[in-house]
Amino acid sequence: MRVLFLDVDGVLNSAPDRRGGKPTGGILGVDDDKLEILRDIVRQSGAFIVLTSTWKQSWGVMWQPGTLRYLTDKLQQKNMEIMGCTMERIPGERGTGIQRWLAYHGPVDGWAVLDDDIFPDFAERGILPRLIKTNFYRGGLTRDKIDPCVRMLNTPPGADIGCGSCPYANPDTSEDNDKTAKRCPMTNCPTYHTQQAANARKETT
Repeated sequence: MRVLFLDVDGVLNSAPDRRGGKPTGGILGVDDDKLEILRDIVRQSGAFIVLTSTWKQSWGVMWQPGTLRYLTDKLQQKNMEIMGCTMERIPGERGTGIQRWLAYHGPVDGWAVLDDDIFPDFAERGILPRLIKTNFYRGGLTRDKIDPCVRMLNTPPGADIGCGSCPYANPDTSEDNDKTAKRCPMTNCPTYHTQQAANARKETT
């Protein structure tokens, strides 16, 4: 079993999508183009979707109101469905919720996290190497994320997930760590995540 841990805001929608109505009762909906990208990832990997987003708040209610009902309907239109959701006591502990889900439902053949945020516990909980990070202000989930996400989902837990394409891996062509971290096209690059983990720690201190 392969599992894709899915955020919504900043992944299935983005700042440029702020147009037209608000079908979820006051918040930004999801974009059909991004749903098609997600469908490609699911089809190519055979992954199950587990929701990490705050949109999961009404999960388990017989009639799912508001945002979650809207989301499940949109996914079903693209022949996708949500397998389940993570649970955490504090919203900022999203990494803890992911690890608890894996501990309870595992073992899994592979997993990845689609999110536009780096939560404070991502480094501590080992989430960063499996994170495919999107950007709310730069289009959310884009097609260049398909290959790294599928590759991550097909990589067994514990395997080496270094992308091998980061210029910083070669001392003769590297510049400073900050510039390389921003330039590396692979979200799962260890150099990128070394820098992102440092940034996440700074933001929480």
